[in-house]
Amino acid sequence: MKYVDVVATKDGRTLKAEVKGRTSPNQGLDTDTMFGQILRRFPELPDEKFTAAVVVPAESTSAVRRIPGWVLGRLGIMVYTVDAAGHVEIVPTDG
Repeated sequence: MKYVDVVATKDGRTLKAEVKGRTSPNQGLDTDTMFGQILRRFPELPDEKFTAAVVVPAESTSAVRRIPGWVLGRLGIMVYTVDAAGHVEIVPTDG
């Protein structure tokens, strides 16, 4: 997965994340662009030591929820939000 925004490794596991900030008033468009980017960069055969993630501003949560939870679950994509104060939360995906 080349050209992702964040790569973090700990205890032999790797998290690769695509991040979108507040770049336009249309958070839905930014979110759709982000998912397109991470899906194009997804490896052919991810393994159990790899996790893909997307990170969005907290106000973009509704835009992320347009992606069915089962899709995120099957692809193993974690969703994180960050609020204006910098607090990070995991968004449950029902998948």
